[in-house]
Amino acid sequence: MELVDKEELTRLEKSSVKDAFHRNINGSLSKNDLTNTKQILRIMLKPYGDVLRYNEFSQQIEIVSAQTFQIGSFKIPIGALNDDFISALVSYADSQFTYQIKPELAFAAIKDLAHAYSYNPLTDYLGSAFKDWDQKEHINGFMHKYLGVEQTDFNARMFTLWLVEAVTKAYQPDSQADYVLLLQGGQGVGKTTFFKTLAVNAEWYTDSFNDFKNKDNFTTMLGAWIVNDDEMTATKNSKISETKKFVTQTTLQFRAPYERTPRTFTKNFVIGMTTNEPTPLKDRTGSRRYLVLKPNRNKRTKDITNPYKKTELQNEIKQLWGETVNLYRNGYQCFLSLEEEKQLASIQTDFTSTDDISETLEDKLSGSRPGKHYSIRQLLDMVLEDLNQPYIRNKERTAIRNEIAMIMESKEDWHSANTGNDHGYTKTSD
Repeated sequence: MELVDKEELTRLEKSSVKDAFHRNINGSLSKNDLTNTKQILRIMLKPYGDVLRYNEFSQQIEIVSAQTFQIGSFKIPIGALNDDFISALVSYADSQFTYQIKPELAFAAIKDLAHAYSYNPLTDYLGSAFKDWDQKEHINGFMHKYLGVEQTDFNARMFTLWLVEAVTKAYQPDSQADYVLLLQGGQGVGKTTFFKTLAVNAEWYTDSFNDFKNKDNFTTMLGAWIVNDDEMTATKNSKISETKKFVTQTTLQFRAPYERTPRTFTKNFVIGMTTNEPTPLKDRTGSRRYLVLKPNRNKRTKDITNPYKKTELQNEIKQLWGETVNLYRNGYQCFLSLEEEKQLASIQTDFTSTDDISETLEDKLSGSRPGKHYSIRQLLDMVLEDLNQPYIRNKERTAIRNEIAMIMESKEDWHSANTGNDHGYTKTSD
């Protein structure tokens, strides 16, 4: 028969939470027990307060404290949970309670306790912005004032639509955001600073990613509210179909750090883009998703990059978001009418590049009936014949073939299909 652990009983008698432990008949703590692990975690954190919290916006467990603190030999940093905190709990349980905890059980306890203290800093900020809103218009004219964007009703409409989508994402993370705000030109005007400033807090903004397909980027994005594809780097590094899908999808599925299996996260951010290229849109990119505004450094009346006006700008940004929350609460229309879509398409024409390959395919494929199939070899021959380049080097031939494939993949009325051993595309609808 196992002897009673007197030292353990003494420790339990002194513990302010002793009655919440699960114990064996001899008074020792039950092994591999989630309740016991949570109780040890509470005791460990008691000197520091409720620092372990779940951020509903970023969908991450965080350490929320005024400063870093020490647990045993582990220095615990502020921000997203890391391995050191899990190790600190395992070590603390062993040294203070002679209790062995597996890392998986430690994380389960941490997750459970953090969710009991959930918070959403973004909706807290937006609620405060709405409460403090001065009932005046701040959105209309903001882009002209700080970026020199031409002051038109439709430019204001595009900016407002994107702002309301951002607020909608804060309150309804699983909603679909259909549009990208693309700032083209105006080198040195502060396009990147603009997006950073709109995000309010540094942790709610990111441009630290280089494509839309690598799942290692997703964790970084989910911690942000405004995701900026600076200089359209990620767009250039992704397939057209990947970019189009990423813009409108409402969830992201991947395995987050500290988790054993993949899970689905709500895509809780809106997308901005910056570029100095004169024609950044390609006729194959599904450009109807892009709300294009053109900054002009010479026409702005205030400098968004001026560090001496930072407080003034932050106050105006809060008023802008307060007005946006009001629009959201009053059911602002976050989709374009048919007439507005035509107006947007007309604007996008000035920023869209066309090339000989696209034009050739458009001409050759026009009039094709549903069911018509072309192999990639046939399409390549068509293009080379039209370009009067039947004999070119293999490297150039491969580049043109890949260009054709990218264009065809973006066409909604053509579907990738194989006939025999030939890969190609079949017309699906008129």
